[in-house]
Amino acid sequence: MNKNKLMLLIMVMSIMTILVGTMVSAADSSTIQKLPQEVTQGQSIDLPQGGSNGTDAWTYCNITRLIDPDHDVLLTNLVMTKNGYSFNYILNGAYTQDIGAYTVETICGDGINVKSGIYSFEVTTTGASTGNSLWMALLLIIISLVLFMVALYADNQYIGFITGISFVVSGMYVMIYGFGGLADLYTRTIAIVILAFGMIVFFISAFHEYGDSNSLANYFGGKLKERDEYDHFSRDDYD
Repeated sequence: MNKNKLMLLIMVMSIMTILVGTMVSAADSSTIQKLPQEVTQGQSIDLPQGGSNGTDAWTYCNITRLIDPDHDVLLTNLVMTKNGYSFNYILNGAYTQDIGAYTVETICGDGINVKSGIYSFEVTTTGASTGNSLWMALLLIIISLVLFMVALYADNQYIGFITGISFVVSGMYVMIYGFGGLADLYTRTIAIVILAFGMIVFFISAFHEYGDSNSLANYFGGKLKERDEYDHFSRDDYD
């Protein structure tokens, strides 16, 4: 294996390692109790709180902080409505515009005892679970990387064209859904990088002038060998 191919393999393996690390981080990033239902983007939601001091219902329960997916404090000191042993606050859909996990911090008391609580809820574009989006994003990117390696190895601009489209689709998916429950500035930055790389591969494959001295692999670090003009059987053109 030549030096350029080794560097390319190291780059691809590094990207895959980062993606796996992101996957594990996204899967294990939260141990906070989560509401069982997902919320459609822009939809209002009931934020519940219940329990007692052991003998009677709490006198009051309030939401001390509502934190959005970008970890900014969205609202503070919200008074909840009491209904028996339960409390509730209806959050307006204007505050569920960002996709991702929201954190709700609460406090309940009876004048003597005070107890705090915390839970989260998920906002998605459709109201469906984002559990599969992590694996889908990872699968799309891995497929794109494999296609990219095949396109370089075969030096085939048609496979390169498909590879560019695959990277663009992967970037758009990550931009919209993020990695599982993780959708923030960092995942959008990754999405932009994937999109940009996909566009580069797409345009090089679609519009470059194909030839022995201007091949697809040559744009990504492949170096042409000196070739014997009488050797018509050699297929290994790159160092």
